[in-house]
Amino acid sequence: MIKSLRSFINDIFINFRNDFLISDPIVNPKYEISAYIEKLELAGKFPVLYFPHIKGSNMPVITNLITTEKRALFSIGLSENVLIDSIMEKFNKRIKPVYVSDPPVMEKTVSDEPLKFIPKIYHNELDGGPYISSGLIIFRSLEDKLNMGIYRIQIIDNERVAIMTNPHSDANHIIDEYRDVGKSIPVTISIGHHPAIYMAAVTRPGGIGGELEMAGGLIDEPVRLSESKTCDAPFLADSELSIEGVIEDPSYLIDEGPFGEWPGYYSGKQKTPVIHVKSLNMRHNPVYYDIGAARREHLIIGLYPHLVTVYQRVKNDIQDLVDLYLPFSGSHRAICYMSIKKHNEGQPIRAGLIAVTSYPSIKIAVVVDDDIDVKNEQQVLWAVYTRTTKKEQFVIIPDVEAHHLNPSTYNENGATPGNMEVKLVIDATKPLKGFPSRATVPETSLVASNLANLHNINEVELHDLLKNLEF
Repeated sequence: MIKSLRSFINDIFINFRNDFLISDPIVNPKYEISAYIEKLELAGKFPVLYFPHIKGSNMPVITNLITTEKRALFSIGLSENVLIDSIMEKFNKRIKPVYVSDPPVMEKTVSDEPLKFIPKIYHNELDGGPYISSGLIIFRSLEDKLNMGIYRIQIIDNERVAIMTNPHSDANHIIDEYRDVGKSIPVTISIGHHPAIYMAAVTRPGGIGGELEMAGGLIDEPVRLSESKTCDAPFLADSELSIEGVIEDPSYLIDEGPFGEWPGYYSGKQKTPVIHVKSLNMRHNPVYYDIGAARREHLIIGLYPHLVTVYQRVKNDIQDLVDLYLPFSGSHRAICYMSIKKHNEGQPIRAGLIAVTSYPSIKIAVVVDDDIDVKNEQQVLWAVYTRTTKKEQFVIIPDVEAHHLNPSTYNENGATPGNMEVKLVIDATKPLKGFPSRATVPETSLVASNLANLHNINEVELHDLLKNLEF
């Protein structure tokens, strides 16, 4: 079966049926979808949500596909608690895309006010308008390289959208190139595909392009593309919908925002380019995939792509790196925990410095010994409070390039937000000599203790217990 949103929905139903919830009433796309997500998150629940009846649209909406690490790893063919080497192997695999002439997404094409058909979803209370949060955007660079990314897209009207690209993104570089030569920019937006494609879209393979080849590696088959009828950029053949458009004048900018972003705060208004939509392609009875902005899925999609990027860059220089994790407490991209098999004093600080400069969003790096599980935040923080013995183990670095969506960033005048921030490295490792041993039971006893021997106490056993205690 060709990998697509539909194939993944089928896989989820088969393998995670209890994680799949459906709504019967008509749902208002203005805040109500996000309200369901938020209410469930506050209760510690992260199911797939399917809304078959959306006010103002004939398209059903699905969201929360990969709101758990278990489902995210499942989407790339891996099991929970897999070693980081297996994740690295998956993300390093490359399969070139192929072109097809009769794509499923072109079962129907609309050219007159094409955006009137899609759900107008408002995610957060102060958003500047409805947003497409799940658009897989493909640009063709002037060097004929294809770049795929996820950028926020504000719907202006039924024929125009505004696109915001991060200053350090490849898409922003491509737009600047076209602006410098005064050329219009062809662009496509594919909505609704297999989650692994979305993970590939937020990676940084190095240089312009490479995301489509990585996506093929993640799904173990070539990503299928088709040529647009109205612009010189391909779209994803197996998506639910695809938008063909052109940034006619890259120097013409309009107001975009505010929008609730991944750190959990709004970013303000800014000037961004406009995409003039030429046509909307869709399947018969398309399913509209939405990513809840500033919520769990927004963060999980970037977890493994960012983890792989940081791990690879640290590992290239620190051979003693054992494991690395980006916890939810840092939105899966701003805090980095890493363990090393320490051989030299100063080695942890060097590892931490590489981590905080490996990706703009990394603000804090904590380095621990290899007896600490970096996926267990309780253990990491225990190491911080018990193994930091001097101020030199805390290194503060001001004025480092940062992710501009974090509201704690600042500019050269100290005003917030900006594109710089203060970064922190914590060496939470033990000194090589003269530190107390950790209190543990013998390894032989751990092996001998079989948890299967334990069971819930029954009424007879409880009666005997209380009788022995002479209540």
